[in-house]
Amino acid sequence: MRHVLCRAALAVALINPPVAQASTDIDHLIFTSQNRNNLCAEAAINAATLINKAEFPEWQVTRAWSRECADSDEWKLYQLAFEPDGSAEAPIDRRLKARLDAARRGDTLPDAFRELLRSKAEAATVTTEDGKIVRAWLMNGYFAYTAELKAARGGKLREWAHEDLIERSDNLAYEMSVSGGTWLPSNNLARLGNQPSIGMLLSLSLMRISIGMKLDFRFGESPGPYAYFNPNSNSLQQTSRVNSLYMGCDLRYDFLRFSAFSLLASLGVGYDNLTHYAATRYSGEKPAMSDSFSIAPGLVIRYHFDEQHTIFADVSFYRHFVGFDVAPGADSLSGGYSTILFAVGMKLLTVD
Repeated sequence: MRHVLCRAALAVALINPPVAQASTDIDHLIFTSQNRNNLCAEAAINAATLINKAEFPEWQVTRAWSRECADSDEWKLYQLAFEPDGSAEAPIDRRLKARLDAARRGDTLPDAFRELLRSKAEAATVTTEDGKIVRAWLMNGYFAYTAELKAARGGKLREWAHEDLIERSDNLAYEMSVSGGTWLPSNNLARLGNQPSIGMLLSLSLMRISIGMKLDFRFGESPGPYAYFNPNSNSLQQTSRVNSLYMGCDLRYDFLRFSAFSLLASLGVGYDNLTHYAATRYSGEKPAMSDSFSIAPGLVIRYHFDEQHTIFADVSFYRHFVGFDVAPGADSLSGGYSTILFAVGMKLLTVD
């Protein structure tokens, strides 16, 4: 009788192995990596494969998986798939935002793990903007995530995405703009009259500081003729010609930002030239001109057309301090001038 009972117990054990033995088998199937750095990443793939194939009860697989990897990104993503709105165990935080963005750099989820997350997220209920964004990523990947992110009307992920865009725009970048406006001379220089001005600015920017090369051209006719010295005839002559060039270094600091607007303090240092008489090429004549060192403090109001601040429009106000020398007997051109310029430009980011 005792022999029969032993055989019956052995048969039951073979049909229904102990939970401890099953747990050990699952551990061996999940934790196959010898590299501690990749332990949880590979464990997630193995656990997902076991769950997808239903080779073991899911609770047994997840219990074994979580013992070693409860703090891993993969485990938190698995928990998040059940509650895309976030929970105490898998919160909507900056760590999650970084993980969602990683696919942008080609860091995609393995197929088995993606399939597991998709199946759980598909059955989940979401009630928040963040939850919609997370579920889009879990189910359909990075491009669905970015589309949902742009469409969101609020939430932490939307707010952090905006902050990240601004931060990327503050990395090293190239700026190019073209401008048009008016040149407003004062004091004796005002005899040349207000003139149109066109120009361009090429800059390098980093954080809130930019430094660049600026060119401005002013041209037109003065209200009345003025006297200048012509070196070719060694005499004073009259002209109404106005032809001016400013070339200088432009330093800007973006000291105030509000909504889509920025306020920039600027300082220009450069060379100013007034050409009274332009010599014809190969004529052997000399041009008649006055020039000056120029210092130009200014203020720039900028409007950004996109969140990453890559397309913008400026209104700038500059005051130039100059000192144009003239020959004895010529009309004085002492004084300074102001400019009001309207510009449109773009920023080329070096870090996408």
